Amino acid sequence: MRDQYVGDVSDVIKFALLRRLAGEDRKLGVAWYYDPGHDGRPDGRHLEWRDDASWEAFDPQLCNALKDLPERSIAALEMAAMWPVDTVFHRAPMPTKLDRQSWINQKCEQLAACDLIFLDPDNGIGQASPKHATFDELRQLRR
Repeated sequence: MRDQYVGDVSDVIKFALLRRLAGEDRKLGVAWYYDPGHDGRPDGRHLEWRDDASWEAFDPQLCNALKDLPERSIAALEMAAMWPVDTVFHRAPMPTKLDRQSWINQKCEQLAACDLIFLDPDNGIGQASPKHATFDELRQLRR
């Protein structure tokens, strides 16, 4: 996840689902696969949902919180008034390949008390790259 993508249409969809799944009785953990900086690509411009009133009916509190972000950043997103109470975030930047096990250990420790953990890698599950969560990381977080 990069700052440049915060608040785009995919965030509306995935965060609405998370809010529903967590409800009032689950402690949510958000495990960012955070890659600071801008990658120079023109991606992350899918903000057309902001001008379409039908999105407001989807989840008004969420839409308003995303529209009110002071900047497009993970830090601002974590402060938004849309998360269930006591949501826990792990935002340590993606490490080098050599430091990845230590990074996932810290993530597991920080999110251990959560009932529901959301991982947000750029491109899904696969090889140990900055854009993927690995199956081994999923197993470790599942414990």
